[in-house]
Amino acid sequence: MTDPITSTVHAPGAVLAFDVREPQTPSDHRPVFIFGSPMGASGFEQLVRHFDDRTVITYDPRGMERSTREPESELTAEVHADDYHRVVEAAGLGPVDAFGSSGGAMCALAWVVAHPEDVATS
Repeated sequence: MTDPITSTVHAPGAVLAFDVREPQTPSDHRPVFIFGSPMGASGFEQLVRHFDDRTVITYDPRGMERSTREPESELTAEVHADDYHRVVEAAGLGPVDAFGSSGGAMCALAWVVAHPEDVATS
């Protein structure tokens, strides 16, 4: 796995930080987006190492770790879902396999409903 390349994407009321790691040896596997809530990207470092055969995207939810959030801005499952969409779109790697943990998994349901083109289903 290569070192992460960190980028940001602007969203209403936030700036989202995300990382993309490429495998040492390319494969035919789709990229995987690993996310949680409220856990940021650093909480998935150990897990990411197990996905050495594909590109891995991780990110910091708004207001966590490197991402910012404007005070008083709305924070719902739908807002997180739109953030997932923005990250995948900014990374230019969709559709992706999704690995959601905790609140991230719950928000993934809203993501798939709002942006089914982002997530692979086969």
